[in-house]
Amino acid sequence: MKISVVIPVYNKEKYMDDLFQCLLSQTFEEFECILIDDGSTDASGEICDKVACIDKRFEVIHIPNSGVSHARNVGIDASCGEYITFIDADDRIPNNYLENLYETIIESGVDLSICTITKIWHSGKKKKIQLPGSGTFDISELLLNFADYQKKQVFMDIVVER
Repeated sequence: MKISVVIPVYNKEKYMDDLFQCLLSQTFEEFECILIDDGSTDASGEICDKVACIDKRFEVIHIPNSGVSHARNVGIDASCGEYITFIDADDRIPNNYLENLYETIIESGVDLSICTITKIWHSGKKKKIQLPGSGTFDISELLLNFADYQKKQVFMDIVVER
C-alpha cells in the first residue's frame, strides 16, 4: 500500500457521506483508509462500518472516546502505507489530492509534502491558507517557524469563527 489515510471520527455523521464520496473518487487508488471511531454517540461509527463493507481499502477501528490525538496515534499504529496523511472527518479533498501529494514526494525525493488548504465555514465564508513558501526545504528550516505560522493562520481563525 502506498498511502495510509488516517481519519479520526467523533460525532460527524452529517459530514461522512461527502467525505466518503471524496475518498472513493480519488484518482490515486493505492491507498488504505483507517477510520478511527473515537467513541461516537451518533451514527458515525455505523456509517464507517457500512463503507468498510463496500470497499476493502477502508478499515474501521472503534475505540472509547480518548481525543483526536489518541485516535490519530491508533491510526498510525494500524497503518501499512509507505506514507501517511491525516484528514479530518469534516474535510473535503479534491479528487487528485492523494495523487498530487504522492507525485510530489516521489518526484522531489522529499519525506514530507504539505499543501495549501481552503477553510470553508457554514456561512459560506472561505479563506485560502497559504503556506509560508513553496519549494523544497530542510525540515529544520521549516520547523523553525511552522508552528507559529500555523497558529496565526489556522487556529486563530477557528477561535474567531466561534
